[in-house]
Amino acid sequence: MDVEKDVLAAIKSGEVKMRPKWRFTLISALAIVAAAIVFLILVYVVSFIIFMLHETGVWFVPAFGLNGWYALFWSLPWILILFSGIFVILLALLVRKYPVAYRRPVLYSFLAILFLVAAGSASIVNTSLFREIFSAGPNETLLPFVGSFCADCRVPDPGDVHHGEVLATAPNGFVMEDLRNRTLIVLVGSTTMVREDGTLVPGDRIVVFGAFVSTDTIGANGVEQIGE
Repeated sequence: MDVEKDVLAAIKSGEVKMRPKWRFTLISALAIVAAAIVFLILVYVVSFIIFMLHETGVWFVPAFGLNGWYALFWSLPWILILFSGIFVILLALLVRKYPVAYRRPVLYSFLAILFLVAAGSASIVNTSLFREIFSAGPNETLLPFVGSFCADCRVPDPGDVHHGEVLATAPNGFVMEDLRNRTLIVLVGSTTMVREDGTLVPGDRIVVFGAFVSTDTIGANGVEQIGE
C-alpha cells in the first residue's frame, strides 16, 4: 500500500521517529496511578461531606419542608463541592483515553464516576476507622489533612440545626446536649413539626430545627428522632 510505503520512507529518512514501547507502557501506568489517586481523593472528600452533614444534623432537615431545604442549601460546603467537581472532570479526562470509555458518550463517563464515588463513599462513611479519622474535636468541620492549609475546606456552621442527645423531657419540650457539649432547652409548641417513632426519652438522638430565643433556649420549628 502507498500509505505503508510512505510511512516506512518517512521513518527511514528520520522524519518520523519510532518511540520505544516502554515509553507508552510508562505513560499508561502513570495515567492509571493518577486516576486511582484522583478517585481516592474524591471518595475521601465526598465521604467527609456526607459524614459531617449527617453529624451536624443538616442531612435530616429537608424533612421539615421548604425552610429545611433552604437550611440544607446554605449549609452545603460549596468550596468542597466545587473541588469535587473539578476532580470529577479531571478523572473523566484520564479515563477517556482508554477503550472502556473513549468509544462511549462522555456523559456515561461522568455518570459512572459519580456512581462509583457515591458507592465508595457510602461503603466507608460508617466504618470505625473513618469515624476515628474524622473525629477532630473543635475542628471537626475542617477537612482533615487539608483543613490546616485551606480555611474554607469545611462544612459551614449549620446555624439553626442542632444535633444531640435528649437529657430530660418536660410537658413543653425537653433538655438536650448538643455535639459541642452545650446543655440546651428546647421549647416544643403547637406549631412544631415533630417527627419521631414514639415519645422522646433520655438517650434519644435527635435533630432540632429552630433558632435561639435566648442564650441556651431554642424555639423548635421541627424535631426529628434519629435513633438512640
